Amino acid sequence: MKDDFVCTQSASSSITIEKDVELLEFAKVSESSFDICSTGTPIVQGKTKYNKAQVNQKAIYLDISLSWGNKKNILNLTIFSPTGASYGPYKAKSTNKIVLRIKPKTGKHLQGGNWKLNVFGKSIIRTEYYTLKAAYYI
Repeated sequence: MKDDFVCTQSASSSITIEKDVELLEFAKVSESSFDICSTGTPIVQGKTKYNKAQVNQKAIYLDISLSWGNKKNILNLTIFSPTGASYGPYKAKSTNKIVLRIKPKTGKHLQGGNWKLNVFGKSIIRTEYYTLKAAYYI
């Protein structure tokens, strides 16, 4: 299932809402931008960290970045729209960072609702700590 969106690679709080799922709440940065930042989150090989981010229905695009310390470790990022369409998994290309922009292919706005941002520890030595950031703009 695909939505009518495209992903281009290139001070908030969190609330645990169900087992192993964290809801990331966007904080207003300016009149037109909202962001989240989850830092120091531990992950081990073979495990997935599940995150949900509530995106406003007036958002024109969503920027997402995932970064971690050890370049030898491999983390993947998979994104799910509110309708369940999946994007990814995305992986870093010889670096320890993934940067994406999600924008509508047609129309002016992204789908409002819970976007899932799932981080998977594909190949990790011991434990890795990552930072997940996202921002949407209206």
